[in-house]
Amino acid sequence: MGTDKALLTLAGRTLLERAIAGVEEVAAETFVVGDRTTYHRFGVPVVADGFPDAGPLGGIATALRSAAHDDVLIVACDMPFLSRPLLRAMADLPREYDVLVPLTHRSGSGRGGSTTYETLHAIYRRTALPAIEFRIARGELSIVAALAGLAVRELPESWLRQYDPELVAFTNANRPDEWQAAQALLRDESVAVEDQE
Repeated sequence: MGTDKALLTLAGRTLLERAIAGVEEVAAETFVVGDRTTYHRFGVPVVADGFPDAGPLGGIATALRSAAHDDVLIVACDMPFLSRPLLRAMADLPREYDVLVPLTHRSGSGRGGSTTYETLHAIYRRTALPAIEFRIARGELSIVAALAGLAVRELPESWLRQYDPELVAFTNANRPDEWQAAQALLRDESVAVEDQE
């Protein structure tokens, strides 16, 4: 995006504020991974990335190391329409996994409609940390590849749509075209994105 995505403003709130609001009512603790001075103004703890050259996988490992609980809900700050009902439903599922990950098949995802593991809208158990750290140590930074060998519970679209019928929660604002699409969603009266909260 050419700028810090977390600080982009959508409907009067930064993307980071929107992410914090999306998880605060669901999670027992909320913190941000990525120790930038500007993040400290949002009222939640900020944790320095323990693996700054490992991309999102390093952020996941840092969150698992830093959390006070064994189950860690991880969301990306560039998902502006998180659904609290969906996050609550995910959190209420039995903890019989290392990773609980939604699967989507969205043609508008920029991935050609193929199956997408929503790894930055997932719940990771601390049991996944050794395998993730092993991958990082080897320079293997693909999150999906890091799932190999872990107990992964996949949430199919049919389950997700019970709580988020249009899968709006998985809207990403990672690139300029996606940012424009997120802004258009706010203007689209047929998609109640604000009801996501």
